[in-house]
Amino acid sequence: MHTDTPHGQILKADELARLLRCGKSTIYKLAKTGRIPCLGIGDIGVRFDRAAVLAALQQPRTRPHLGREATK
Repeated sequence: MHTDTPHGQILKADELARLLRCGKSTIYKLAKTGRIPCLGIGDIGVRFDRAAVLAALQQPRTRPHLGREATK
């Protein structure tokens, strides 16, 4: 069950996975790589601010330049 706070909804990984239509493992990978923000809450585990996650996913991703630099 999600928690409503003055800042929005705080979701568990399985709730966020349902919202985004993906698996819990995908949610944890996105959090681990920094693609989505998460909140570590002591022994309770990881939680996600719904609005912050949705905003982060709206940001364009940048890819590292893989080509060789021109040398002079």
